Amino acid sequence: MTDTARQLLQELMGELQGGGKQYTDSDVCKDHLVDFCPHQLFTNTKVDLGPCDLIHDDRLRTAYQSSSDKNHLGYESSFYDRIQRLSHDLQRKVRRALDR
Repeated sequence: MTDTARQLLQELMGELQGGGKQYTDSDVCKDHLVDFCPHQLFTNTKVDLGPCDLIHDDRLRTAYQSSSDKNHLGYESSFYDRIQRLSHDLQRKVRRALDR
């Protein structure tokens, strides 16, 4: 039983410990690479976005931040747009709640 659990743990941790992942892979959270993932902001509140299904690996973030691709892949602009939309949505919800 412990061998099975150990093997399962190694398989799961292997994905997060490098495992051939690159920051350009589709299952890596691009927002986390730029700065932070919005899904982690408002946990356990009314505006909780739910869990992010993508990989949040600080080693990938460090690799991205130090790469020459940093400002050329468009991750920053999509991150900014997403944060701006989130901010407008939250402002609208607050305004609506204050009007009641």
